[in-house]
Amino acid sequence: MGQTKAGRVARIAVPVIAGLALTLAAAYLGALWHLARHAGAPDRAVSFREPPDRPAPSRGVPLFRVARTGDRFEVVDDAGRVVVLRGVHAGSGSMRPPHRPIALGDDDAFRQMRSWGVNAVRLAVPWEALEPAPRSLNLDHVRYVQWVLDAAHRHGLLVIIENPLAGVSRCLGGAGAPAWALRPGLVSEEVVASRCEDMGDRWLPDWPRRLRWWADFYEGAWTPDDLSLQDHLIRVFVKLAEVLQDHPALLGYALVAGAPCDHDGLAAWLYPGTTACEAALSDFLRRFARAVRAVDADALIVFEEPVRWDGDAPSGVAVEAPPVDGGVWSVPAGSVLRRGPADRAGCSLLSDLQALVRRATVQYHAPLVLSGVEAPGADAHARDTALHRMVDLEDARVSVFFGNYSKKNGWCDARDLVVPEGCAGPRAGPGTPRCATGVLVRPAPIRIGGVPVSWEFDRSFGAGGAGTDTHHDGRPVENRDVFTLVFRQGSGYADTWVFVPRRLVYGEDPATEAPEFTVDVSDGRRRWAEWDDQVLVWTPDPAVEEHRLVLKPWGGGPAPGNGVGECAEDPVPP
Repeated sequence: MGQTKAGRVARIAVPVIAGLALTLAAAYLGALWHLARHAGAPDRAVSFREPPDRPAPSRGVPLFRVARTGDRFEVVDDAGRVVVLRGVHAGSGSMRPPHRPIALGDDDAFRQMRSWGVNAVRLAVPWEALEPAPRSLNLDHVRYVQWVLDAAHRHGLLVIIENPLAGVSRCLGGAGAPAWALRPGLVSEEVVASRCEDMGDRWLPDWPRRLRWWADFYEGAWTPDDLSLQDHLIRVFVKLAEVLQDHPALLGYALVAGAPCDHDGLAAWLYPGTTACEAALSDFLRRFARAVRAVDADALIVFEEPVRWDGDAPSGVAVEAPPVDGGVWSVPAGSVLRRGPADRAGCSLLSDLQALVRRATVQYHAPLVLSGVEAPGADAHARDTALHRMVDLEDARVSVFFGNYSKKNGWCDARDLVVPEGCAGPRAGPGTPRCATGVLVRPAPIRIGGVPVSWEFDRSFGAGGAGTDTHHDGRPVENRDVFTLVFRQGSGYADTWVFVPRRLVYGEDPATEAPEFTVDVSDGRRRWAEWDDQVLVWTPDPAVEEHRLVLKPWGGGPAPGNGVGECAEDPVPP
């Protein structure tokens, strides 16, 4: 009888509880829907301003441009050579004021990056750092950005200026927009009064507020004055471009990183805007690109795949390429680099990269650059995964930006490239490389005076047997640390540059005359660059159709170096 009574109670209670749960869930979703539409002050809509129709006059032959080379589009230099970017993000790991991932005057940071073969920096320049109040310009930060370009040029690095807007603003747990660009009431007065310090990502509570802000931004639904939020942002970056336009280290501008767009899921239902997000984002990129080009005719324009409304991996929603020459398509690594060594059998990572290269070529007529590739964690599996990815990146022949380089962080991140200030202690000072960073340090081409065919460095996870990695064509990675570069003769005639980590990987010792490696070229002549003794300059014979360079450790390898020298295994607070 007791069980029968319990069964009756259960039959009554379960649907009641389920009904209550559904009612509460519906009420909560309704509250989120209402918040996304009614958070803050009433609308104050303004029209967007059109930039000038004509670009600024060119300064002559641009230092860098986009051109069709072989079966894809590439960034090429003024000598017609393919530019292979091996860069780092600087500042994307911490968006706290004063937004200086490298201290003013710290040339050692650039010297260190150059020793790893880094040839480009993607510098995060948040909107709030440039425009602390409406229609103002923070000249101190402009001078800081100018110093970064000066230091980069002294050490042979190029710079892309990035406008980060992931998560909107520090006031909403993200980065980018200043507090004044949020309509009053979107966040509490207490949060604004605290300068939005230590907000963190509260995700669901901030989600509808972020959606409200993006509707304001995409559609011009609110602004503090008669200039739309988009035009405020464009204005200060144009002012920055006026200062930087003739700088030899400036490669271009990444118009926006972290902009969302998605047609599916809860966030798409909550979004309060009425204009399709891809149309609104495409129009913003168009106006931003033309405004920059009205000042600087030659800077490359980097446009990025949008992320999902929740800030997760890219959504796959197509945006229109800005209608200017010199466009470069940047794809956040989260869309493809979610696999480890166990996924090797299907070659899915490489096929994803190759599909992106085809899309960049056919749809956008642009080169592909992979951004936001995280440094490996400290554990062995993370390093194996990173080594596996390096092989696929080389097989796909893509330019890539790794992250994150921030010596001035006030907090610890186990995936930073170096120990940040907040983790420094007696064992490792600020800027000490993490040992895992050495995975990224490999020989690589810098400029290729022809049509690239392939390059690879024979180093990945495993030391033989079933655990050994393989190339996409089935060849095993033998871990002999042999580097090979192959390219076809192009229409021009220019030197090829190759980065060789002579000391950090091959263990070259200046105190001994014994060779640590050999360099064989199929033709032409080679020498070490006068400006950098880790850059091999190769002058091929233009009469030869295909050129090959092979670099081998002396004695059959592997090379003894870890890529970074003295390092910290895993930075922890002191």
